[in-house]
Amino acid sequence: MEGKGILGAYTILEQKSVLSNYYLGLKNVFPSFFKKYESIFFQTLGFGALMNAFPVVFSITLREYKGFRVEDVTKVFNEISYFDFEQWARVGTGTAAENDAADDLISELRDAYSEDGSKTSIRV
Repeated sequence: MEGKGILGAYTILEQKSVLSNYYLGLKNVFPSFFKKYESIFFQTLGFGALMNAFPVVFSITLREYKGFRVEDVTKVFNEISYFDFEQWARVGTGTAAENDAADDLISELRDAYSEDGSKTSIRV
């Protein structure tokens, strides 16, 4: 929907591309979660949590890489490639569970990237 939210300034086509790149970036870094028959990414809790975390991922990616290409999103998620999405299956259901799961992901992202916009981890 144009005019609302963090993607409000973008066209519907651009919004579609951004969301596609978001999931493709996730797939690049966490392929095992896409191979599962009932992937948490596509269940209500996982989808809700990922959408709740999206504004943070979007902002970090734009700040760090000046774009939101698949490779940009992949680089952001690579910084937290150790993240265990399996834990989301144990948080329950409903809005509160989605928010808790999103908060866990956001916390890991913020730990990987400082508040002033610079990465806190060392590039090797």
